[in-house]
Amino acid sequence: MSRDYQVRVHILEGRDLKGRESAGISDPICFVEVGGQKQHTAIMKKTLSCTWDHLFFFELKCPAEEFRRTKILVNVYDANTFKRNVLIGGYEFECGWVNDQAGHEIFRKWVALSDVTDKFEGIQGFLKLSAVALGPGESSPSHDDDEEEDEEEGTDLQSLVLMPPNITTEEYHLLVRCYRAENLPKMDQFGKTDGFCRVKFGGTTNKTKIVKKTLSPVWDQELQIPVTIPCMSDTIPFEVLDWDQAGKDEIIATVPFSLRDVMAMPMPPRWVNLYGALETGHSKIEQQLNTGSLEGNAFRGRVLMSMMTQRVEQAKLAVNAIGGAQAPQTESYTLRFDLYEATEIPTGRNAEVEVCVGSNKVVSSSAGVKNKCASWFESLKDLKVSLPQETKDLPDIIISLYVKTISRTRVGYLRLKAQDVLQFNGPPRWYLFKADPLGEKLGEEDLPGFVLFKLGF
Repeated sequence: MSRDYQVRVHILEGRDLKGRESAGISDPICFVEVGGQKQHTAIMKKTLSCTWDHLFFFELKCPAEEFRRTKILVNVYDANTFKRNVLIGGYEFECGWVNDQAGHEIFRKWVALSDVTDKFEGIQGFLKLSAVALGPGESSPSHDDDEEEDEEEGTDLQSLVLMPPNITTEEYHLLVRCYRAENLPKMDQFGKTDGFCRVKFGGTTNKTKIVKKTLSPVWDQELQIPVTIPCMSDTIPFEVLDWDQAGKDEIIATVPFSLRDVMAMPMPPRWVNLYGALETGHSKIEQQLNTGSLEGNAFRGRVLMSMMTQRVEQAKLAVNAIGGAQAPQTESYTLRFDLYEATEIPTGRNAEVEVCVGSNKVVSSSAGVKNKCASWFESLKDLKVSLPQETKDLPDIIISLYVKTISRTRVGYLRLKAQDVLQFNGPPRWYLFKADPLGEKLGEEDLPGFVLFKLGF
């Protein structure tokens, strides 16, 4: 006997879709087919990750067994105007399986797309969706707004991915070795820091021991984190924090790494430089600077660490003791800086320029500001520093423009890659500085300063 059934499919977003065009890009469109009824989303132009947020309804009238066997087919294509659409990948459910789930639904799940034509092997991208399959008299649960965010801290993202049966998964350990740190900022009122490292990946969190009351902690620990491949996550946020007994632990700095890069090329022990806010505080802007939401504009120390992956039969979360690592070889560098003049200085009676390379710094003389301009025409004292031989591990050069009225305030800064200025040659250049988000709020027509200088090692 035929009965009435309803199927709802909510196509939310696609991520890491494979490009099918010659330029390695696609124009993704998602088709949903249930019981011979086919509907589709809009076409998203030239992207490999996109948001559709499109809800489809399907009404079926059939016997119960036929309903249970009816497939929900979801296929993502690269859309073409004059040629046939090219399949990127698809996934399928049976209505009976969805109906058997809690609440007769799968809610905001990621599915791994595969090429059913077998032209392309492996995962072809990920699709986030919800699906509901209801029989007579059945209803699905309502969801609060809080439940809409399923990728918050503590959620195991890997558990949210449904793999097609033709995809084989492999277990790995992500091994993050934390040896020691130098020149961490003073986070406590007594001028010390209780430092530890933390890594979050795929909803799993692991952290080192806390080393108290020092700016140069030694951990010598390996953070072992389980990873299942294929994996929809790639960014590995590495955090250094200050432990707080009474309140919330404070993030000193955050450095993002790529799982794909680490799997392709393990990272040997190297100094990783930390950047964040100039001052230690609790404001929202300082938190954004220290978490990487905003560009860090001050050096906050460095960590000697390494990172690799290891194939295992069964991955487990663990913290392992390890021996210390020898720091990479260093070399003596001399930074020369010729300072000429500045314009568009937004405020202040006097101005000065500070140049920082890691924890080393040199400051210019103070010049009077008139009509938003200041002149120096001086060579700053040579900055002689011992830094890693590998130029990619050199700390960035941070140049700050300070003004003085009653107090000394930074109004602008510039952050340059050291390897880009290894030679002291060529004419001086004008540089437009960036506004310091923690400095004085500038007027609509104000700029954080143009500075004419020449620098190099």
